[in-house]
Amino acid sequence: KRKEIEWARDLAAMVQVSLVAYMSAGAFLGLANFDFFYHLVAIVVVLHDMVSRPTATKVATQDPEATRRSTGAGPTLPQV
Repeated sequence: KRKEIEWARDLAAMVQVSLVAYMSAGAFLGLANFDFFYHLVAIVVVLHDMVSRPTATKVATQDPEATRRSTGAGPTLPQV
């Protein structure tokens, strides 16, 4: 729905296609390609972090106390 992160949707779709292709051809691959699955998982984790980070920054600028509660950080010091 957000125009600025349409690239993330496309990347996630291509990772899904890559996973299906890797699983279907996995029986014929050698050990040299074994770690490809972990590369795809890492791409998904980094993508999720990149997409969700602007939202966290937006919340932090609006209400620092809400960010502290959501992250489980300790009490914040008063601003002087």
